[in-house]
Amino acid sequence: LIAESDGFLILPGGVGTLEEIFDVLSRNRLGLQKKPVAFLNIDGFWDPLFKLMRKTEDEGFTPQGFSDGVLVESDPKTAVAHLLEALEANRDESQGAEQLNF
Repeated sequence: LIAESDGFLILPGGVGTLEEIFDVLSRNRLGLQKKPVAFLNIDGFWDPLFKLMRKTEDEGFTPQGFSDGVLVESDPKTAVAHLLEALEANRDESQGAEQLNF
C-alpha cells in the first residue's frame, strides 16, 4: 500500500493507523521515499500525537525535523487541497506526467 501510493491523508484512527504513520514518516526521513503526508486533525484528534513527537525531538530520542513537511489541517477540503498541491510539486520534480496514485 505504501509503495504504490504517492501521498497520504491521515484520518483519525487507532493502533494500525499509528503504525502506518510512523512507517511513512520514517521512510521519508530515511530518504527511502519522498511522499507528502497530511493529517486531518478534526477536533484536535492528533494534537496529543504531535505533542509526543515534539517531546521525543526535544529529548533527543527522535531526530530534529522528523515531521518537517507534514501538513496538518482541520478542514477536509483544505487538507485535500494542500495534499494535492504537494503531490503535484513532487510529481513535477521527479515523475514527469505520470498519473498520481491514491
